[in-house]
Amino acid sequence: MNSLYKKKILICRPQDKGGEMVKALAERGAVPTIFATSTMEILPIDATIERHLRRLATTQWIIFSSTYGVEAFCQLAETHSITSEQLITHALGIVGTKSAQLLQQKFPQWQVTLTKTSLQELLDTIATYQMPSFPPEHKACVWHPTSRESLEKIAVTIPEKLELIRVPLYTGKPVPPKSQAELDAIRNAQYDAIILGSPSAYDCLVE
Repeated sequence: MNSLYKKKILICRPQDKGGEMVKALAERGAVPTIFATSTMEILPIDATIERHLRRLATTQWIIFSSTYGVEAFCQLAETHSITSEQLITHALGIVGTKSAQLLQQKFPQWQVTLTKTSLQELLDTIATYQMPSFPPEHKACVWHPTSRESLEKIAVTIPEKLELIRVPLYTGKPVPPKSQAELDAIRNAQYDAIILGSPSAYDCLVE
């Protein structure tokens, strides 16, 4: 029996990010609705980001846990003249295939070292991953572009063998509903499930 049949599901993601999910759910008999609650806004470069940038050259890993993180990093790379030749010296960790695909479009020479399904799984795997050029007792430094909301609200357990640098490059910006009628329809609908793409999506939905 298909447990998704006729289930009404609200997907709080922009259309360009949630299209494939809508298609997959509809193919399984669900009734998905896209409701974009937030979009990405690049944060200005402040003293904290500048300090983290100075550490970038000496880190062993750069990891990405969302397509927004990839997009924000690509903009940072462009404004600060960070080249593929510089990046390919770092091991690359990715959460999700979409992030990997987007990054390969931007930096085709940079080969993915690890792909996992969650940030915690990726960190745990990196902690046990033996880099050929470092001794087993070496503590790897990991540079992670993320959002301000994720930094505040998504807790991770940092393995002993890792130093994690979480760099807030972007924030979620609320997207107003297209019309009052759309907002009323969302409020009045009895959804069986709500899918949130990020902490900022939740904040903006509540707002």
